Amino acid sequence: MRVRKRHAIKIRDFKKYAKYSEKHKAVIIGVLRSMAIGELLLNLKMVMLKLLIIRITIRS
Repeated sequence: MRVRKRHAIKIRDFKKYAKYSEKHKAVIIGVLRSMAIGELLLNLKMVMLKLLIIRITIRS
């Protein structure tokens, strides 16, 4: 939750900066997208690790 709040603040700041030029807006959107994708990948990795741990515990 803390990470999401931090992202929300960043997005708000980026919107202010985005008013200066369209090129900046495109770059900012790209950065935000890459950050979001990175978070999703991390979450998926964590879920996979948890599943693996659960499987190992069930076997033993």
